[in-house]
Amino acid sequence: MSPGTYTVKRRLTDRLRVGEVRVVEGQLSTLDEAQLKNAKFSDDPVKGTGLTTVYSRHWSISATGQYQAIFDAPTTSGGLFPSAPLVGGEATVHNFFGRGFAWSFDGQYGWSTGVVASARLGTPASYRYSLINVGTSILYEWNQDANWVPFLGARLGLNLMNRQFDDPIFPQQGFTTMTPGVVGGLKYRIGRSFGVVARGRVHYL
Repeated sequence: MSPGTYTVKRRLTDRLRVGEVRVVEGQLSTLDEAQLKNAKFSDDPVKGTGLTTVYSRHWSISATGQYQAIFDAPTTSGGLFPSAPLVGGEATVHNFFGRGFAWSFDGQYGWSTGVVASARLGTPASYRYSLINVGTSILYEWNQDANWVPFLGARLGLNLMNRQFDDPIFPQQGFTTMTPGVVGGLKYRIGRSFGVVARGRVHYL
């Protein structure tokens, strides 16, 4: 048998027992019955449905909510960018480059308010801050057919930031920058078509 990962199926009277075994050249491979998972007959991998859908190329769409924290001094102490909450969405094509590799596209909108020290006025100047963030990520997902699916990858983002002061004496300010970073997280499958994802991103701004 050639080296690789194989899907193993055991048919019982009322269900299937399905799992995977990895064959490595020169080594003895053992299949542990306890590692097999129960599946319906309609999920028979031979028929190309059920578990095999997880490993085929497919799309997922999600709504996102997150908080962008800036590891810098606050704007009241000379920092340039405020932290802000963001809402948005993400679309991911799974197994795009091969099993486990995903390519995702995301976009978010964020907002905040704050104050900066103003030597001209002698008092802090208040402002409204907005942020549009778009990006793309290349990810690798482990244990795709499990309930808990960890993933890790790289992301390239584009930030479009705007700051509008309440006092018209100050001009509107804008800043645009590319931000490379890394992303990692964990997905929990609620069902075949739904899940919840927790993730963290670290970017260089």
